[in-house]
Amino acid sequence: MERPVLCTSSSMETRISNGGDGSTWCVYPDGDKDIFIADIYDCIAHPQIKSELFPEYHESVDGLCCPSRAFACAQPMEAGEEPSVPRWWFNSATGTCTQFMWDPNTIEGASPNNFRTVEHCESYCRDSEHNLYSMEPSKTSQP
Repeated sequence: MERPVLCTSSSMETRISNGGDGSTWCVYPDGDKDIFIADIYDCIAHPQIKSELFPEYHESVDGLCCPSRAFACAQPMEAGEEPSVPRWWFNSATGTCTQFMWDPNTIEGASPNNFRTVEHCESYCRDSEHNLYSMEPSKTSQP
């Protein structure tokens, strides 16, 4: 199993991975070369990511590299081979969340554009300040 790409949320380094030790922002170590991923991944700080839990990483490590909202919301809908569970995806062409049937056994290559509820989809993609698809100001839903 591959180890996660951990990072340091306060780092400004986005080009050199320092051997994948987690001392930088999101840079993917790939053998002798490093892959720039800071355009589609964000370093999300998390209280459970501490250097003492991950001794193979740099002492400054405090985050996990995750797909950015803009990247996740631009991904295509993937139903899988045997769709049976209702889910929601953000259609970047229409700027709306659309329901689809999803195969919960699909793990490999699963799209991050997959939400349990329309509210989660809308708050993450449509209503986000990071929304690249709407020219209108962000709107919030009232209960």
